[in-house]
Amino acid sequence: MPRPPSLSSLYSRGGGESGICYNKDDYRSCKEKRESKMTCIRHMSRIGGMLLFLGLVGVLLAACSAGSSSQTQPAGANSAFHTTLKTSDGMYLLQFSVSPDRFGFNTFTVNVDTSSSDKPATNLHVQLSTTMLDMAMGTDFLNLPSSGNGHYSAQGELSMSGHWEIHILLRTPDATLHEAQVQLSTQG
Repeated sequence: MPRPPSLSSLYSRGGGESGICYNKDDYRSCKEKRESKMTCIRHMSRIGGMLLFLGLVGVLLAACSAGSSSQTQPAGANSAFHTTLKTSDGMYLLQFSVSPDRFGFNTFTVNVDTSSSDKPATNLHVQLSTTMLDMAMGTDFLNLPSSGNGHYSAQGELSMSGHWEIHILLRTPDATLHEAQVQLSTQG
């Protein structure tokens, strides 16, 4: 079985390039080399952390600028969304609008006429359900109070730009439900 080297033989080897000081005279210079290497490693890790941080900031800025550039509207595009449609059972004619048709707060308006007499439908409970089609965000509901003469309106929020499906629900005093749906795209 080989014997371990003695302390005197370790000190006599010289060198110190591996970071281990073998020579008593080189101890101070070896210690300085180790400290210098550790300082260099600390600086490199700080620089690496800063580069990683700057890279993440760059990615976030690129994502934000790409999102905002794709959501810009052409001149004059701040107009409202308007459509005319009938309920699925054909009993009511609806004029529906969303203004300004952007993500954020909008004014939702439904004018309701009976299809048979073409007169304003009053005494209805009107509710909208909004569902984002681009991602699963759940469904929001908005009650539209009557301002008279078949006109129902309220402010509500479309929480992001994209494709939306809006169900217009009309409930008569006898609890009969009439509905229509529309899809629209909002801009940023």
